[in-house]
Amino acid sequence: MATSSSSTAPSQNTAQFTKLTETNYLTWLRQIKPYLHGAKLWGYVDGTIPEPSLTTMTTATDTQPEQSIPNLAHDTWFTVDQQIVNILTTTLTENIAQLTIGFNTSKAIWDCFERHFSQNSVASATNLKMQLLDLNKGIQYVDEYLRQAKSIADALVSINKPVPDEDLVIATLHGLGPDYIMLRTALTQNPPLLDFTELRARILSFDAQQSRHVASPTATALFNHSQASFARRDHRSFPIGGRPNNGCFRRGCHSQQQATP
Repeated sequence: MATSSSSTAPSQNTAQFTKLTETNYLTWLRQIKPYLHGAKLWGYVDGTIPEPSLTTMTTATDTQPEQSIPNLAHDTWFTVDQQIVNILTTTLTENIAQLTIGFNTSKAIWDCFERHFSQNSVASATNLKMQLLDLNKGIQYVDEYLRQAKSIADALVSINKPVPDEDLVIATLHGLGPDYIMLRTALTQNPPLLDFTELRARILSFDAQQSRHVASPTATALFNHSQASFARRDHRSFPIGGRPNNGCFRRGCHSQQQATP
């Protein structure tokens, strides 16, 4: 059992770790697993450094028979393993900590987590995929809609059920609505599809261009008033039939009238 006795006792600098909840298992896993690997403690958790027996047998001699004595290797192993148990339990929320009651080794606690979150992930994945299929921009701002799509994809990643990027792109395009039909048509009829990061940039750019092209109500009213004024003036200058009044343009007639004695 030299491997277990030579392991470094963990330094418990895990106060800043994100605490495990029902919804952030993979996030928690990404911080705690590298920590245990770096401290050379992962073998306790995955069972490759197994728990030694509580006792060991001495070697019989001519004067002493073989006998059972406490196994010092177990004491060393147990000390380190309980430090790992403490690290794990101090990175749990209260609800998750209740799951560990009755489990006394780091491996037993870890196996409990894997079973629990594996069962939860099946139901969560189904619900999240339905949300992705039902994506609809509606009256949301486009950046809010894109954040919603990304958050659903991130949630699926967090339970180890990632959605293919192409499926995320298609679902996002489908939910945009009629205002974006030109963009959707252009992107879907010219494969390959963009990845989500590129799609987000294109949608935001398209939205900004559309916003610039929409005139403000005040500007529109001024433009319409100006056009109407021009129309009325032209109608007075050119009567029905298209000929100018008095057979000449206004400026010419005015000159002639001034020249007449």
